[in-house]
Amino acid sequence: MAHFQSRHRQRRISAPGLLLADPALAISVRPQDVGFVPDLIAWNLSPERGGDGGNWNERNTKPSLAAWSVMEVYNVTQDKAWLAEMYPKLVAYHDWWLRNRDHNGNGVPEYGATRDKAHNTESGEMLFTVKKGNKEETQSGLNNYARVVEKGQYDSLEIPAQVAASWESGRDDAAVFGFIDKEQLDKYVR
Repeated sequence: MAHFQSRHRQRRISAPGLLLADPALAISVRPQDVGFVPDLIAWNLSPERGGDGGNWNERNTKPSLAAWSVMEVYNVTQDKAWLAEMYPKLVAYHDWWLRNRDHNGNGVPEYGATRDKAHNTESGEMLFTVKKGNKEETQSGLNNYARVVEKGQYDSLEIPAQVAASWESGRDDAAVFGFIDKEQLDKYVR
């Protein structure tokens, strides 16, 4: 769209797309995520931002295409003032990736999940749900998780942070939602 609706594209990129890359907007709700670009910005704000939206998603992000998008629009518009406005936000997003996703310190970001009430306790411990029969129990912490796994007395474990990381990395839902059968999955896994 940069090539035939470049001004529209500028507004779309400038508006909510780099929301948390603006420190003033990030600090009010997610100070740990200054520079972060949310996965989904919806028309109705999240409860944390004073709305009632359940589809507003500040839990996940995607690998950055923001710099590429800005460059594509700039190549068409040659709008240096807009580029100057976007540059600090792009740097903040880049810095966020290195600060929050470079887990082994090698300068190359890996996938992960943000700290969020859907993923963690107030103190930052990982949340997970243990399912056995028709019962389920939400627990927290890596030590509890290791204990549950070691005992092996569960039908399934649900780890919201793991699900978020899979979405961030380009998760394919074909198997999750039953769009492929066991034979197809077995063939794919081989």
